[in-house]
Amino acid sequence: MNSVSFSGLLLILCGTVVAQCPLCYDGSDPPDPDFVPGGRLDNLTCDSLAFGASVPDPEGDGPTCEDWLLIGLQCGCPIPPGGCPLCYDGSRPPSFQKEVLNSTCAIFISAAGTPNSDPQTPTCDQWLQIGVLCECPVPDDACDLCEDGSSIPDPELMIGVDKCSDLIARAAFSEGEECSSLQATAGVYCGCTNPIASEGYCRICGNGTLLPNPGFVPETDDNTERSCGQLEINREGLACEELQNLYAEACCNAAPVAAPSGNAAPTVDETPVEAPTPTTDEEPAPVSGEAPTVSPEAPVPATPVNPSPVDSGNSTTTPTAPTGTSTGSSSAAGRGYEYLMAIFIAVVMIW
Repeated sequence: MNSVSFSGLLLILCGTVVAQCPLCYDGSDPPDPDFVPGGRLDNLTCDSLAFGASVPDPEGDGPTCEDWLLIGLQCGCPIPPGGCPLCYDGSRPPSFQKEVLNSTCAIFISAAGTPNSDPQTPTCDQWLQIGVLCECPVPDDACDLCEDGSSIPDPELMIGVDKCSDLIARAAFSEGEECSSLQATAGVYCGCTNPIASEGYCRICGNGTLLPNPGFVPETDDNTERSCGQLEINREGLACEELQNLYAEACCNAAPVAAPSGNAAPTVDETPVEAPTPTTDEEPAPVSGEAPTVSPEAPVPATPVNPSPVDSGNSTTTPTAPTGTSTGSSSAAGRGYEYLMAIFIAVVMIW
């Protein structure tokens, strides 16, 4: 007697069913049917989830087809046109349920793989940076935050609201000048020596003097709420003198923070720093005495230069949950909401 699978038995008992939704957008079977995504999906395998997607929902109160497609991305289904991989080589992150940026890597797989026309959505390069936080592999020629390839002396060191271990991800997919700028700024403030990148680099405080507090956020004319460390990266390509005239007064007189331990970064003169004197008739940008309060829900990583997920300040758009409630043991309807939250969390990263 031939064995009958559980899904086949349901088909026999319930009669012929019309497929409700595909798990993979192209109608293919999940490539790893025995994989268990976990999380709110309990212990269901991708094969079981694919069958669950195919069963009609006469009440209309279960997961939508969009929800099933989000789950399919976690099962390794092909990424639709316009979507992005989380790992540059298309592999599944080894730390699948690891929590990063107040979400899980599993949710970020769904968020990255789903096409989205919102201009605030991270680009594919920016999703790859988040993938590094999920322990995805990096290319052999990836940019190291320490130019000699050594490890960050203190990965837990905070630069403002950002952890140095997370800044490594921001550097991984940068190239050329962009990589050098990251090494000269984020790398140095995290304790790398980086003499090559630091040679001749324009410091806001002048004469190779490091910022006393790279995480301090001065008030600027454009109200972008960027830290002094971000400003020193100089995305706009300002002339060195202009950069110093605009920000030295605020950034060089901010309350200092403890120097990083480990590799010796370029030394900082312990005497009070005198801001460079403006040489133009224009007044320096107004500054405030203290940095704005950072929300405890703000994401951890900082992101120097253009590999940042976004450099537009905190987003004011609040994502909304999709319609429909979860049913059965899969608890899948909530995935749509989590996906939107993943997008929201990613785009408010301000380094």
